[in-house]
Amino acid sequence: MTQTDTDIHHGEAMTCVHRAETAACRKGKLLLGLPTDDGPDESLCRSTCVNLAYTDRDIAENRTRLTVLMTDARDPMTPRPRRRRDRAAAQADQILAVIEQHETSRPAAAHTKGGHAA
Repeated sequence: MTQTDTDIHHGEAMTCVHRAETAACRKGKLLLGLPTDDGPDESLCRSTCVNLAYTDRDIAENRTRLTVLMTDARDPMTPRPRRRRDRAAAQADQILAVIEQHETSRPAAAHTKGGHAA
């Protein structure tokens, strides 16, 4: 975020501080032989991309998604043959890891426990 020419894109529960040279989506397009453009491609976004940043707004969206996914993962009526429950559990785990990383990286994290004042 120290760049003066930031290229910021707000996606679904994530923010991309786009730099073409480090963008995982651009690398994905190149591997597929697709033309690259000047902005990010959320359909090819990877959770490991160094361009991703999570704002408080993104974390709030992820918390909402986490609740839905955990409900699906635990609901015995959610179809398992199509692996919807398994996929929901895996996505919930990924989102929980993002939330935990965000909370522990906050400046106030040293004074709080679990995101709440100790």
